[in-house]
Amino acid sequence: MTTPALLPVSGRRIPPLSLGASSIPHHRATLRLSEKFILLLILSAFITLCFGAFFFLPDSSKHKRFDLGLEDVLIPHIDSDKGDKNTGGFLIHGLGHDQHRHREEEEQLRNKIRADHERALEEAKEKLKKSREFGTLHLEFVHLTYLTGNPVYYNKVMHIRKLLQKMDRPNGLYPNYLNPRTGRWGQHHTSVGGLGDSFYEYLLKAWLVSDRTDIDARNMYDNAIEAIEKHLIRKSNGGLTFIGEWKNGHLERKMGHLTCFAGGMLALGADGSPGDKAGHYLQLGAEIAHTCHESYDRTVLKLGPEAFKFDGGAEAVAVRQNEKYYILRPEVIETYWYMWRFTHDPKYRNWGWEAAQAIDKYCRVSGGFSGLKDVYSSAPAYDDVQQSFFLAETLKYLYLLFSSDDLLPLDNWVFNTEAHPLPVIRTANSTLPGNHVAR
Repeated sequence: MTTPALLPVSGRRIPPLSLGASSIPHHRATLRLSEKFILLLILSAFITLCFGAFFFLPDSSKHKRFDLGLEDVLIPHIDSDKGDKNTGGFLIHGLGHDQHRHREEEEQLRNKIRADHERALEEAKEKLKKSREFGTLHLEFVHLTYLTGNPVYYNKVMHIRKLLQKMDRPNGLYPNYLNPRTGRWGQHHTSVGGLGDSFYEYLLKAWLVSDRTDIDARNMYDNAIEAIEKHLIRKSNGGLTFIGEWKNGHLERKMGHLTCFAGGMLALGADGSPGDKAGHYLQLGAEIAHTCHESYDRTVLKLGPEAFKFDGGAEAVAVRQNEKYYILRPEVIETYWYMWRFTHDPKYRNWGWEAAQAIDKYCRVSGGFSGLKDVYSSAPAYDDVQQSFFLAETLKYLYLLFSSDDLLPLDNWVFNTEAHPLPVIRTANSTLPGNHVAR
């Protein structure tokens, strides 16, 4: 979940996150698109360059592929002082008459660096066990190489892909968890929603942003979608198409709000599908959009729950109390927009307008817009959080849904997982490494 930017009911902002002596403010819900994009690039670079090196570095005589000795790789190597020689990786202070005091300061700084990095590494290990985390860097890093002409960013994300291509995949699916030390999958939990959603999305979008020259990405996407359709997509007794979750050898007949983005993804990837499947995948995207609309329509507030079941008589409704909340998520609106762009069926604009009216009626508060604790209650309680993705994604997709197709046309722009548009990189003008072209 994105860090909340505003408490709209109580009228407070989330305080800055303190990082030692300095502090970095949380993302504000009012950030402009360009500012959000820059922050996203900085965050992605920080995660990858500081935390993810054990995926990116090639084999060597010193390190194994997945057991790279993280401390040596990621932390500036500062040896303890030996005699009067400076054997560390760099000199923090120049030598002078107060050399002893400087060395004490250096040692204190060394200890602080080690402690900070060890803490950061532990956090990174948890994050990078998830396919969404290690798979959702590609677009941003390719764009960094395009902007700077420096191939290092492109090479890093391509290294991740090469490792994944060599791995066995249960039922052709990518589980949500990967052990970064051993290179083996963790628990066999596969989802197109939380923890795994943008991984599949970025396979397709890597192909699109390359002006359809990145054939490896397209093949990986097609193979993944074929496996998803075979093992995760089902029809309910009432005829609703849904995407379940694979957990420890069986299918859980539950679909999350996050998974609803897949309707738009399937429509976006229909053109270019192998064989004559373009129409099939466009129809499948329409069926997912219909199911997600039903999850909205079957609530009292006409806003969708966090997750909904297709089991034991339940059809597109939340069963557990902790799944009945709505936090201003964008995925359903996102799918409506893609389906509108590809079909121009007016029902998608009608459905989007229904959602917009419900958001305005039930979520608007004095300080902004708040999430709701129970969409099945006629007297909803606020959660007092305006998520930052509400402005960055939900309202953006609503705006685009009612705009003309020449605003950010999909032939020229690819939206990353946070709805930031990136330009398609035309091969003739590309500064990417030569092996990016179809191979």
